[in-house]
Amino acid sequence: MMNTDKGLKIGERIRTARQKRHLSLRTLATRANVSPSMLSQIENDRAYPSVTTLYNIAEALSLSLNYFFPDADTDDNAVSPRTSDAIVLAHKTASELRTDYTHGMAVVSQPDEKSPVVNPSSRLAIELKGGVRWERLTPSEEKDIQFLEILYRPGTASGDTMSQHSGREFGLILSGTLTLEIGTERYVLNAGDSIIFDSNTPHRLSNLSNEVMRAVWIVMNRG
Repeated sequence: MMNTDKGLKIGERIRTARQKRHLSLRTLATRANVSPSMLSQIENDRAYPSVTTLYNIAEALSLSLNYFFPDADTDDNAVSPRTSDAIVLAHKTASELRTDYTHGMAVVSQPDEKSPVVNPSSRLAIELKGGVRWERLTPSEEKDIQFLEILYRPGTASGDTMSQHSGREFGLILSGTLTLEIGTERYVLNAGDSIIFDSNTPHRLSNLSNEVMRAVWIVMNRG
C-alpha cells in the first residue's frame, strides 16, 4: 500500500475538484475512462494514476495539469500538503530513485516564486503510476503551458494504451532511451534527440531500456 503520510496527495485534489462540481465518483470515472474502483483507489491515495489517466481526469474536470502540483495557490484552492510532508529532491542515482518510488515518496518542496530560478532541490513534482515522475521547472504555474523534466524508470510507460488530448508537445532527451509511439509511427529517441508532435494524435511514451530516462518536456495547451 502507498505510504499516504508522504507525497502529494493527488487523490485528495481530485476528490475535492470532483465534489465541487457535484459529480459522483462513477460519473467522473466514466468521463475519464477509468473504472470506479480504480478511481476510488486513486482518490484515497492507494494507487497512482497513470499519465494517461491523469490527463483524462484533468480534461473531465476542466482542470490544468498545474492543479495537481502542490502549489499553495491553485485554480480550485485545493488543500496543499503539510510542510512536514515535504521531501527535498536531490540529484539521486537510479537505485535511489527506485527506492523512493518503492516507499511511495514524491517531491513536495516549495520553490521561491519571487525568483525566476528553480534549483533542482526545490522543484515541485508528482509521482505517477509505474514509476513515472514529473518535475516542474517553473517557480509557479504558467498559463497554458507545462515546462517539465520527466523521468521514466525502466519498464514504465505513460499508459497501457495510446492516449490523446489537446495541445502540442516538445521533448529533448537528456539521458537514457525513450520509445514514442505517435499514430502508426514508432520512434526510438536517445540522449540529445528532440521531437515535436500534436498531442491530439494518439501517442504513448515508454522506457523499454534498462536505464532511467530523463527528458525536458513542454506541453502547450490548446483548446
